[in-house]
Amino acid sequence: MTEFTITEDFPKSEIEFDLRFSKPEACLDYLFKQKWPDGFVCRKCGHQHCWFSSRKLYICTQCEHQHSLTAGTIMDSSKKPIIYWFKAMWWFTTRRSGVNAVNLKELLGLGSYGTAWTWLQKLRRCTI
Repeated sequence: MTEFTITEDFPKSEIEFDLRFSKPEACLDYLFKQKWPDGFVCRKCGHQHCWFSSRKLYICTQCEHQHSLTAGTIMDSSKKPIIYWFKAMWWFTTRRSGVNAVNLKELLGLGSYGTAWTWLQKLRRCTI
């Protein structure tokens, strides 16, 4: 998995979190800055220019290698909106009593307990 390090002040309250990450674009911008703090760099050829595709991929203008912000992360291949993942990570990391699969299912309005349970297992593996 790709390792992300928080290099800035993270929201201190849920209200601040909701204001900052209420749109998918804000979440993607955050991931972009974490993955490429000095701007895009193709991991295949080292080129620094890309274009953004309709499939939300960054494509190198030189070698056309495709880069996904969520590849290699717990969000990889997920069909759920990225804001759901950010909210799940927020609750998982900030609730003193923790969050269980039933809570997560209700909080996010997920259709199945199995999805919530799988997400929590992925989040728990990240903390090891």
